[in-house]
Amino acid sequence: ERGRVSALAARLHVEVALAHSAYWEDVKSEEALERAQVCSGLEYEVTGKIGIRRKFQQNHLAQLVCLANSSKDGSRLKKKAEEVKEEKEEEKEGDKEDVFPDPSGYEKSVGAGVTEVGKNEDCDILDNVRLDGDQGIDEQLPLSNVDQAILLTRCAWVRRNRARDEMNREQQMALISRVLLHATNWVIFTTSLLSRCRIELTKVQTVDRACLQMQVLVDQYKDEEPAASERLSFAYSVPYPPRWGLQKELADGMMKVGMLRTAADLYEGLGLYKEMVECYVAQDESEIAERKVREQLDKRKTPYMLAVMGYIKEDPAWFEESWELSGKKFAMARRWHAQHCLKTGDLKQAIAMFREALAISPMYPDSWFKLGCAAMKEEEWDTAVSAFLRVVQQEPESFESWGNIGAVHMGTSNWEGALQAFEEALKLRRDSWKIWQNLREAAVRLKKWALVLHATGELLAIREKEVDAHILALLVDKAEDPELEGADRFRLRLEKLLTAVTNQVADDAKVWDVYAEYLKHRGHQSTELECRRKALRCRQVAGWQSDEKAFQGVARTLTHVVEAYLRDGSAQSLFASKSALTSSIAKSKDSFEDTPEMAGLQELLERVKAAQAAAKPAE
Repeated sequence: ERGRVSALAARLHVEVALAHSAYWEDVKSEEALERAQVCSGLEYEVTGKIGIRRKFQQNHLAQLVCLANSSKDGSRLKKKAEEVKEEKEEEKEGDKEDVFPDPSGYEKSVGAGVTEVGKNEDCDILDNVRLDGDQGIDEQLPLSNVDQAILLTRCAWVRRNRARDEMNREQQMALISRVLLHATNWVIFTTSLLSRCRIELTKVQTVDRACLQMQVLVDQYKDEEPAASERLSFAYSVPYPPRWGLQKELADGMMKVGMLRTAADLYEGLGLYKEMVECYVAQDESEIAERKVREQLDKRKTPYMLAVMGYIKEDPAWFEESWELSGKKFAMARRWHAQHCLKTGDLKQAIAMFREALAISPMYPDSWFKLGCAAMKEEEWDTAVSAFLRVVQQEPESFESWGNIGAVHMGTSNWEGALQAFEEALKLRRDSWKIWQNLREAAVRLKKWALVLHATGELLAIREKEVDAHILALLVDKAEDPELEGADRFRLRLEKLLTAVTNQVADDAKVWDVYAEYLKHRGHQSTELECRRKALRCRQVAGWQSDEKAFQGVARTLTHVVEAYLRDGSAQSLFASKSALTSSIAKSKDSFEDTPEMAGLQELLERVKAAQAAAKPAE
């Protein structure tokens, strides 16, 4: 009896979590999920195990898996596990009536009343991680239906509240695989397959299987089995969409893989004529779309169909008619009209129309984003910041909005605000070189040199040729500041960065100059001289003898080289410096004989000769 009450309490908290999620109250949703986990006694963790993800993978790496157990009183589940194991053995020995081939090349199987589509034989991605040695997770006990519902709801929470990157998808897949391991309830199994489809739609090798599986999930609404009582038993305890929502996802998937006609039919059935129009336009069949829309207008003139016609014809008159027919309440007509103004470059009008549309229907982050972009171009900074803040309130994972907020603050010289915005953007997208570049600029303005050094290293890791010699020179100068906090650690990190830069960018004379200056300050004379010589070789490109700018660069670098040789003072160094000067002067004398640079080189040559003469008596 206690276990039954705990299970009911857990289901209640799961449904509360889903209700909060529907209203974008994600913090409360997570708290309700944690209460559900406590009530049910579920213990789980997503951890790493050594194994492979692909059939022919040779390098065994750490893979994310979900280890989960239901409440400690597992006698019933243990018995269930034995039954599941016996059923699997019987399936292997008997005739496999529940597995059948499909003309598409995808094997299908039935479990818990749901048809599961297998991968195509050409796909080498495994459905489940294949672990090494004695790490198998197949021996885990089946989870209760409530615990499976908790994991699926957690998966939906992770999908919406974490950065949309590969790590996020791997974490989701670990939770889904754990549920699919012993899924027996119809709606739980269906939700698991749908969640897997959403991940597979992002991968080239699995996108076809994902669309086929979603088609099966849509079609199964017409199946007579299982009974409604079983289908609805956990309908409110899992994040499963209504039928029209699933059809919309299927249409989106079909459009993604290029099945535009199928997608257009699905959109038309759902009454989403704008999306239907996009499919026909992509096939160069806009006349079909126009005919279908006119048929609807002939039956009944509605604001929506008028706006769709305006979208097809790209004529603002249709949008205005839609807006007037609705009594100036149909926000979609204003949004599409605003987008048309953006396309034609009428930014002032676009801003005004976006404001009107969003005043009626504010829950459109894409429109807020476009309003912010238009305001940025018009330098309406307050409007832009306000718009982008509305975007991140509605879509917390929108790193582009944080980046644009930072750009607006840069435009108003609010460097502190810009830095904070870029830091928020990097929490969501650490591989964006543009954000790192802007953050570095803000950090330079604020004289936060440790952050400048860190950002420069990140840029180098993302873009191997992304090197700014001016920034490196600033860092080298700052390393010699006696008031620099943590100077020793700063210099150590700077030296590692300079080494990495010169390893990846060996043909940039400015970089070698900066590295040489750093080594000069550190007293590393021999390595400084080597860097000076490399800088000189970089500048002595073909034709430098007749190009004034190139000659000036060579003369400046050669002066640094000779100065380094003179500091060394050995006979070998003096001879090398004399040879370098004599050769360079002879090659460029005809073109630049009367220039200050040539006079400087000749004066330097006399100093070298004097130093050689002074060194001879000592020898």
